[in-house]
This record gives sequence, C-alpha cells and structure tokens, in this order.
Amino acid sequence: MRSLRRCEEATAARAPEGARKSSLLGRWEYAMPIVSKLKVVMADRDVSVNELSEKVGRSAVNLSHLRCNHSKGIRISLLEDLCRELHCQPGDLLVYEPPAREEQD
Repeated sequence: MRSLRRCEEATAARAPEGARKSSLLGRWEYAMPIVSKLKVVMADRDVSVNELSEKVGRSAVNLSHLRCNHSKGIRISLLEDLCRELHCQPGDLLVYEPPAREEQD
C-alpha cells in the first residue's frame, strides 16, 4: 500500500496544468479520457509490479508508468499479456472517462 500512496503523491505533485481529478479512482489524471485500472486489478489479485513484470516479460518501469496513468499509449500485445496473467478482460484494465463538461450559465 505504501507504493500506491507514493505513486499518487508523485502524480499530484507534478500534475500539469489542465490535469483533473478522476472520479473513478479519486486521483489526478492527465487530460486523457482513457484511465488505467491496473493498480486496482493488481491490488485485488495481490500482485506486485516486479512479479507482474517477470510474468509478462516487460520492465517494471513500463508497468509502473501504466499503473500510475503516465502512459500515453499501450501496445495490444502488452494488453494481451496483462489480461492473460491477471485473468481479466481489457475492460477490467482500461476505462473511458469522458471529460466533464462545464455547465453553461
């Protein structure tokens, strides 16, 4: 849980102008409407980044960026490997959160 807190604190500290608070995960997100839920799925399955990186054959840094929503994109092959190892569907890992529209006066 300590790593979850550090990731969230680091994200909040360097949130760029225009960043928004995610209603789903309750933390700062970049303006991208696709949000990664990898952190939630990993916590549910009690899997660490290092364990998962060994299983999928990708670097822990790459998975950490994806987990903290710092990735601009994801390869389908990585998504396939994550789903295979975490026994989930792509929709369990990624969610579309449309930007909130400001109400007109």
